[in-house]
Amino acid sequence: MESEKKDVLQQNSSEESKQPAAEGAPSDSAGEDASEKKKNKAKSGKKRSKIKKIVGGFFTAIVVVTLVFFLVVLVINKATNKPYVFGYATYTIVSGSMEPKLEIGDVILVKKVNSLDDLKVGDIITYHGRQGDLAGKTVTHQILRIEGDKIVTRGIAKWVTSEDPAITFNDVIGKYARKSGFLTVIYALFLNKYGFLFIIIIPLLILLVVQIVNFRRACKMDKEGRSPVEQSAEEVKQNTIKEKEDEIRRKAIEEYLASKKRIEQAGQKKKNDK
Repeated sequence: MESEKKDVLQQNSSEESKQPAAEGAPSDSAGEDASEKKKNKAKSGKKRSKIKKIVGGFFTAIVVVTLVFFLVVLVINKATNKPYVFGYATYTIVSGSMEPKLEIGDVILVKKVNSLDDLKVGDIITYHGRQGDLAGKTVTHQILRIEGDKIVTRGIAKWVTSEDPAITFNDVIGKYARKSGFLTVIYALFLNKYGFLFIIIIPLLILLVVQIVNFRRACKMDKEGRSPVEQSAEEVKQNTIKEKEDEIRRKAIEEYLASKKRIEQAGQKKKNDK
């Protein structure tokens, strides 16, 4: 009888040793899947963080470039009557005397000229008006003729019939180079209160929010100096290890209870056989 009991125990032990191997395979696979999902989640977090940095940098660049450009133009404009930036000045067309070539609201680039020899009949120039209705105004008209040191201009619109008062080279700001579509749009937006909100206020607010988010992330760094992304990766690793340990404990308990139940059943069967 004692030997039979030993045989039952040995048989149960053999079955238990086989059972974990069969049950363990799916569990390991599930653990690997969970680990892979968490790794993918961490990678996704890093990717989103990079996208946010790129977007924030883009808006920062727009705001900085726009503000610097207008600041430079403003400072130079205050310091001189010929506000050149890299040899060019910008002016806005405020009348229709040069239509259809130049429309009201167009922003033009005016190139600096060094002498009267740089100008010829047909050129469009920007200059300071000195006489009549043009006195004190900045004018952009086409050269009609050059008489000695005198320059006579006129608008090209069909309704313009009279010549402008003659000027000298000292009144000339520069020669028309081309229209700037980009600056024309920016100028139009600045004149519109909603446009100003769009190109200045909103980018500044976005920049502020990005900086606040970056500051909060920096504050969340642990004592070892790890960033939130690094902490997240470490947490994924620790959670994966913990899950595997919990799975091993659970299986050990299940195996113990199953083994105990089989032994009890074997003992009960032995008693019944007697």
